[in-house]
Amino acid sequence: MNKILFTVIPEKGHINPYIGVAKHLQQQGHDIGFFSPTDISDQLQQADLNITASFLFPAETSESNRGEIFSKNVQDAIWLRSWIKTLLVDNADHHLLPIQAIIEEINPNIIITDPMMYSSAIIANGLNIPWVTISNSLNPVLNNSIKSELLETVDWLAKDREKLFSRFKMNVDFKGCDMLSPLLSIAFTTEEFAGKADYNVQLVGSSIPIGKRGDEHYFPWHLLNENQDIVYISFGSQIYHQPKLFKILFNAIKDKPIQVVATVNELMHSELLGDIPDNVILSYYTPQLELLSKTSVMVTHGGANSVMEAIYYSVPMLIVPLCNDQFHQAHFIEKNDIGIQLNFDRISAEQCWQAIEKLLVSKNIKNNMKTISKSYKKDGALEAANLVDSLLKSGVRT
Repeated sequence: MNKILFTVIPEKGHINPYIGVAKHLQQQGHDIGFFSPTDISDQLQQADLNITASFLFPAETSESNRGEIFSKNVQDAIWLRSWIKTLLVDNADHHLLPIQAIIEEINPNIIITDPMMYSSAIIANGLNIPWVTISNSLNPVLNNSIKSELLETVDWLAKDREKLFSRFKMNVDFKGCDMLSPLLSIAFTTEEFAGKADYNVQLVGSSIPIGKRGDEHYFPWHLLNENQDIVYISFGSQIYHQPKLFKILFNAIKDKPIQVVATVNELMHSELLGDIPDNVILSYYTPQLELLSKTSVMVTHGGANSVMEAIYYSVPMLIVPLCNDQFHQAHFIEKNDIGIQLNFDRISAEQCWQAIEKLLVSKNIKNNMKTISKSYKKDGALEAANLVDSLLKSGVRT
């Protein structure tokens, strides 16, 4: 039995795609362990994963105010640039010793790491343990023609990143924020959506776990009117505190012949949302996969996981990117004509309804989405697990 250690960033958009891979590898007879900088044991247990889980620090901010704080801070370009540097480079030093201790305790045959957890590759390389990356974003397929503030920030911190790896005599290739493994790099997307990768990255499709993924919550399904088109609004698990944007969207869909579900988290009982239209169901947290199977249009910030899941269920998107790689997702959504992008700083209720109405009726957008969605129906989690399993069977060494 091989031992496999996953090292993940503790955000749902990063954790959720790994659940399916871990389940498949466990079914193939491998022993699975997880390392994360905060405690994700509840989700792993609820996902029915029998794992060895190890953790590092308590969460820096509580869930009760984290969305409000982060949503406000990401609008500050200087703060955001500093935060990205901390996430990618500064935190690597803090994680080195804990990751080394866990690796020495578990003694894995291979490490599957989030491509932004640089410390995992550093320690794995030092201990001669094979490491591979699995990306939940489109970073591995970005070409030089794509411009964004995130990529400018990555260029800005390139010297710091190079200095980090040179301390350990490592020469690593990168695409955007993501490091690329010399053995195997995997991305949850397809050529049909993102085009060919200009590096040896395996594009395996989507990662939609079979069965539980550990984040299931109550939802008032009895309130849902499935005889109307359902528009689902969600701004993810990090920057969900968007009262201004919710109010604009509610004004846009008020009195329209559609059913709206809005995931609002701690804004659930907040006066900041104003009057809630009769055709809106507010939800603290929504079982996204099940709802997307019933949804006609999704309004999203463009998080990598949300976009992947919307494509899987063939749901056209109104995308309002706010920061980071959300603009990369928006680029490919517009390029493939499977959604409409609106500018957060200039958005209006009239624009929102015009976009939603077009997405509801446009045969061209729906047909384009069906084509892309077909490519995402491939079980990318299983394909990723098979690639890792084959690598182990080959007797690979670093």
